[in-house]
Amino acid sequence: MEIEITGFDKISVKAIIALLVSVLLAVLGMIGRAYTPVSKAGDSQVLFWTEWEIIKAEKVYQAELNSLRGEADILTVLFNEDPDPVRTQITVDRIIRQYTSGQPALTYQRELLIETAKTVSDWSVGAASFEETKATLEDLVAALRLQANEDGNSSVTHQYGSFVPYMINEANPAPVGVPYP
Repeated sequence: MEIEITGFDKISVKAIIALLVSVLLAVLGMIGRAYTPVSKAGDSQVLFWTEWEIIKAEKVYQAELNSLRGEADILTVLFNEDPDPVRTQITVDRIIRQYTSGQPALTYQRELLIETAKTVSDWSVGAASFEETKATLEDLVAALRLQANEDGNSSVTHQYGSFVPYMINEANPAPVGVPYP
């Protein structure tokens, strides 16, 4: 069985191919316009391979920093609640497994997070004092706050508001309700 298509000559085939190529170029142009970085002056920038690598590394850096802030938030919530050694130990084990490696620029913050997690775990079983645990949490918060965006604000928001929800009052270990700036 053969099917013959008649009525198409070489000119109409060339016209269809030209139309398809035009549509393809228009789609590629729209995609390029959407993903091309723009300078502060509003001009499109052509990025070289190194610059693309830097942009990718910055995204990974921000993702890890946001993750560290989230873990610090969880540790703060655990510290603000009544001591729960089981829940705290499971959380600490997960933090230690997850943050043994990462971006080299965040090595200090990762190590401080692990140290703080261990201190919160010790506090939950009564092996560390309230003041010691509070001090390590405040050190962690300060270290992560130094890594804030250019405008000084954290890019992370949680269900509690902005990063690390509450200052801790020595007389009452429950949240005071005043978010960190």
